[in-house]
Amino acid sequence: MIVSGAFGLIGIEDGIGYEDIYTLTTGGTAPSKPASENVNDYVPSGWYASPQSVTSTKRYQWVCKRSKKNGTWSTWSTPVEYNRYVEDGQDGTDGVGYEYCYKATQYNVRPDIPTSEASGAGIPTGWSSSAPDISAINAYIWESYRTVQGSSRSYWQKPRLKNRWSYDGAQGSKGARMRMTVWKSGERYLQGAEGEDFYDIVIKGTQLSLCIKTHTADSSNAPDISTTHWESAQQWAFIATQFFLAGKIVSDKITADLIDATNLVATDVDISGKITATSGKIGGWTISGNDLICYGFNTRINVEASGGRFMRINDSETTMCYIRADGSTALQLATFGENNSTTGLHVLCNAAGYGKAIEAYGNIILNARPDEDVSIKGLKLNIRSVSSSQDINRNDDYLLCSGNITIKLPSPQTAKGKIYHIRRSSGTLTLTCYYLEGGIFKPFYFLDGRNDTSTQITTSNLHTYISNGTFWYEIEN
Repeated sequence: MIVSGAFGLIGIEDGIGYEDIYTLTTGGTAPSKPASENVNDYVPSGWYASPQSVTSTKRYQWVCKRSKKNGTWSTWSTPVEYNRYVEDGQDGTDGVGYEYCYKATQYNVRPDIPTSEASGAGIPTGWSSSAPDISAINAYIWESYRTVQGSSRSYWQKPRLKNRWSYDGAQGSKGARMRMTVWKSGERYLQGAEGEDFYDIVIKGTQLSLCIKTHTADSSNAPDISTTHWESAQQWAFIATQFFLAGKIVSDKITADLIDATNLVATDVDISGKITATSGKIGGWTISGNDLICYGFNTRINVEASGGRFMRINDSETTMCYIRADGSTALQLATFGENNSTTGLHVLCNAAGYGKAIEAYGNIILNARPDEDVSIKGLKLNIRSVSSSQDINRNDDYLLCSGNITIKLPSPQTAKGKIYHIRRSSGTLTLTCYYLEGGIFKPFYFLDGRNDTSTQITTSNLHTYISNGTFWYEIEN
């Protein structure tokens, strides 16, 4: 591998490498272009790092080239014929050759690409067919090449550094050192030429640029405008170090085992693994030691499985927690213990006798198992006045009836345990009830031992009825 270029303190300034590979074939059809890998001295299977001897069986030899810049190897070029085997006395056809030209410069500044037409023979003006003698004046020798096949020629390639001058036995100078700053108009920037102590790299915006022509900066030659004074250094390869001091880092990717920072500002961060935080914020939530705190009503925790299944914490100014679970249990509580301090749910409404500790709509089941009971203090019953014939409700408890009317109780089969207290104040009150198919046809069971489909009440006495799941039994008051 041939390497040319000027090496800097933290990377390679426009460093370029070149590699050739060769292969043999029996016929004159060019082989396929081989795959390239970003590895130095890589030789694909079936190819060779140096030219081979052609034979009567392996008659054709082919060559591919590639170059390396800023740490990255290019793909291999399309194979071209390098030479071929010819029997004694047989004229061969024109193969592919290479034509070279050379130019010397006093300073390490690459000359422009030679400008002769592809079909034009000869060496470009200002270039020579052989390398000039190197000296303190001709300190840098540059080489360009093109392919030649018969009368056809390719364009000249970008010049590459072939050789450079140094005094016999003398210790070379340290050379220009890298200086990195933020670009500023009015500053003097150096390219690192002979006699200059520095070569400048500047940061402007998010771009990193290398000075290639010494100048005083102004708006007309800024890195994002002038390619005469600057070239991009975004692709420079940087060396490893145990200590790095910088005012600003511009990078597509930073890989590190540990980043220890006093302040870190980032956008779009994906983190896997452990996060430990004792202060700061997550959205509208404040981290305070082991607590996650929110203030106001604009910060919530939402578990949203669907529109009919969710849990919302700090839902609104009137609701702290809103849970909905259509077709399933919204909240299930359980506790286990062997003393009276074990409490599954404790609700307190401390509002000086106002408000409600529990407000519920729908059927309510309080199940006391054997040796357990349900204790209620201050129970209120639903009392309703009735003055027209109607079906009474499951949630009615005490009915005050007036007038000649008929009220109808639900079937005792659907109201087991239900108690109705009924008092008549005027008129004749007739009681009937629903009964289900297969149920008792005469579902009222009265104190005198008779049962019937209905009964009439003409007194003002209180009448109480309870369902055992089969009959409405009259209870003596």
